[in-house]
Amino acid sequence: MDQAPNDKKIAYILGNYPGKIETFVLNEMKELERIGVGVYVCPIHHIPVNGKGKVEFNPIYAEPFNLPGIILSHLSFMLARPVPYLRCLLINRSYGGKLVFWKSAYFARAIKKLGIQHIHAHFGWTAADSARVVSRLIGVPFSLSLHAADIYYLPDKLGRKLKEAKFVLTCVKNNKEYIRRTFGDSLADKVDVVYHGVDLETFSPRSVALGRAVDVLSIGNLVEKKGHCYLIEACGILKRKGISLRCLIIGEGPEKERLINIINELGLGGMVEIQPRRPQNELPQVYAGSKIFVLPSFITDKGDRDGIPNVLAEAMAMGLPVVTSDVPNISELIEHDKDGILVRQKDPEALAEAIERLLNDGKKRGAIGKMAREKVENEFDARKHIKRVAEVFLQHQTSN
Repeated sequence: MDQAPNDKKIAYILGNYPGKIETFVLNEMKELERIGVGVYVCPIHHIPVNGKGKVEFNPIYAEPFNLPGIILSHLSFMLARPVPYLRCLLINRSYGGKLVFWKSAYFARAIKKLGIQHIHAHFGWTAADSARVVSRLIGVPFSLSLHAADIYYLPDKLGRKLKEAKFVLTCVKNNKEYIRRTFGDSLADKVDVVYHGVDLETFSPRSVALGRAVDVLSIGNLVEKKGHCYLIEACGILKRKGISLRCLIIGEGPEKERLINIINELGLGGMVEIQPRRPQNELPQVYAGSKIFVLPSFITDKGDRDGIPNVLAEAMAMGLPVVTSDVPNISELIEHDKDGILVRQKDPEALAEAIERLLNDGKKRGAIGKMAREKVENEFDARKHIKRVAEVFLQHQTSN
């Protein structure tokens, strides 16, 4: 177990672990441990990786094999803290809430025994619900990292969570301003903006022996807001103009079947390919084998949207010119025609025009790619931003 002093221990409450964990969360915890912060992970859902529970941090599992400990935790709080215990039980009466409450009592007892003095939850959903329960049971403050869908698309009692949190981190300035407009200055003032950033050593420009075989690369979950359908339509427009290219889309998700149908309807089977998600350590080579990166994200009718997609920053760090949509959040990363190309959202014609222009102009690709790398080096260095996260944690722990 980690031997960090108590004032340098943090309990991370996550929706999923070790499987299905977001790359930026994993990178954040790795860097915190590198600089001497002891990270303990409390997952609502224990999801093995490739059939095995691969663990990189100190896990606290409230799973069936810990049933005696879970029951003991509930009995302990029922007797020692009956009022907050019953209040938490009443708040979490729904089906999902019962699971959160059941596991959170165990997390709380373990966190207290370890002497951990701060709790952090990623996303404003079940992890935040659990952090609230743990905080009420043992009196340890909690903080939140909010991203995009948990703010705009599916907010869940967000005002209450903002009010109870000691502080809040978010990954784009626009999120903070939205919170200010929606919930007022007092809650927005609790929010610190810290970009996720990119590992600049892992994602750096490189040459490949076989050249850049992929003309257009796109990586991301196959969900509506990523706009892959508009990229495929743009490839159809280019094909009708007699332009031949290879477009590779890497990802998995509920839109996959629909996207394959669009590819077939437009006769793009030899031009556009969808491949399964790749491990993170394989991505630099994938980027290196591509000429341009495209992610036509958009704001859905239900309000779902991206923050700043990590893949855009990774591609820029690799020195690739990127084409994406001129929407809030993403425009914080890219300055149009300088370190990337921004086009109107949901506009395959504009997308096709931008792709054609870059594919036909190697000098332009090189210039934008060079500026993209400089932008990420100067403003999106993951180590600098995670150091800032650690400073915020430790600053607030000192003031507890």
